[in-house]
Amino acid sequence: MSEEAKDKAEAPPAKSKSMLVIIIAAVGGIAITGVVMFFVMGNKSSGPDPAKAAPVAVPTNEFGPVVDMPDFVVNIQSEEGTAYLKVKISLELIAETATETVNKAMPVLRNEVLMYLSSLSVAEVRTTQQKEEIQGKLKEGLNKRLKAELVKSVFFTEFVTQ
Repeated sequence: MSEEAKDKAEAPPAKSKSMLVIIIAAVGGIAITGVVMFFVMGNKSSGPDPAKAAPVAVPTNEFGPVVDMPDFVVNIQSEEGTAYLKVKISLELIAETATETVNKAMPVLRNEVLMYLSSLSVAEVRTTQQKEEIQGKLKEGLNKRLKAELVKSVFFTEFVTQ
């Protein structure tokens, strides 16, 4: 085979390699441009930056002062025999000025809670609705003992029957 024939046979692969290099360079350039645009411009579709957003106004005096009562463990009525109820109660008061009055009356308030809770049965303390009724009755009884509407809410921070 002559030299010219060999050169012609080798020429097409040279064009294919150069075309491949051009395609790879173009794809790489597009990819690099996309990455740079992403970091420079950022992701604008997610809305405003939460760190730069205006602060949310928190209403003041939404919650009153809270007084924690000591734990209660009482016997409650059960068909199977002896049952126990362990409760932790926190009282939300109407104002800071009521805290001193409630703390001074704590023995009387504890008695009110103990007497009421020990009158309950296991069947009366099972559902969420029943617990909410107990909270309402405790609030009513405590305010009656205080001779003023000082207790705004009664919260159970623990409620266990055994």
